[in-house]
Amino acid sequence: MLPSSPTLDHVAIVVPDLDQARTAFERLGFQLTAKSSHQGPLQPGDAPTVWGGGNHCAMFQAGYLEILGVTDPTRPHQYVLDRLVRGPGWCLLALRCRDAIATHKALRRHVAGVQPEVTELGRSVRAGHSQTTARFRFVHLEDGVFPETDLFFIEHPTPEVLWQPQLLAHDNGTRALSAAVLVSTEPADTMHRLQSITGLRSEPPRNGVYRLPLDQGCIEAMRPDLFAKMFATESVPSQGLAAVRFSVSDLEATSRLLAANAVATRWIDAGSVAVAPAFGCGAIVLFEADPMRQSLRISGSP
Repeated sequence: MLPSSPTLDHVAIVVPDLDQARTAFERLGFQLTAKSSHQGPLQPGDAPTVWGGGNHCAMFQAGYLEILGVTDPTRPHQYVLDRLVRGPGWCLLALRCRDAIATHKALRRHVAGVQPEVTELGRSVRAGHSQTTARFRFVHLEDGVFPETDLFFIEHPTPEVLWQPQLLAHDNGTRALSAAVLVSTEPADTMHRLQSITGLRSEPPRNGVYRLPLDQGCIEAMRPDLFAKMFATESVPSQGLAAVRFSVSDLEATSRLLAANAVATRWIDAGSVAVAPAFGCGAIVLFEADPMRQSLRISGSP
């Protein structure tokens, strides 16, 4: 068992152009942080250095969205290029833990394929008229342990640096990162491995959707054909993080904002609206009214 129940901390979309992505996600009504580069050792034992990869973020009352890309092509940014191999889109899923060292020890006892060391990174963050440093500790899995997406645990030693009150208000009304939606040809197997990694129990599948509740947020998994039907899209990978849901305070108001910004959307059901991938840098963004809904409803599903 893990020393604390994990929560849905953040998801990331990787993009080839951070400036274009910022414009796109601001059009969706997100307030984004200033561009920031990651800092840390390139290899274990190296001295920390400023990297050429970084992000803009949208911070919520619960969780956040990371837009990941190249901030300086003259500095090391291979980790961004590695995530762009499959093209732009959702690329990682981070689960929050209270203590990365204790979580690492617990995982190493019952999960095969946990990297041998806890890693640490930083990032310069604007706070008022000055800059300060956000610090992170990571527990990573070895390649192939969870091929659906880059899945890891994160500890925030400096949460007050990221979750600044003035950053939590968004024109689209987003309050929380509510769900990460995975596609898999074998969603039952995907969910079984998630249960083994997190120590949590998933709900029985409903309408073909598997759901793992977390202390905050949830992870869902479904077959690609079911996902294609739900989102009326033909561009579905055989496995991967395919969509992300955000809970909003007033879905009708969110829908009106998107329409005013000429963003194409589609109502999935009475309680959720999907943004067309062309307006989300190739990724499916979903806004929903109620973060406690048990699952996505699919009209005519078996």
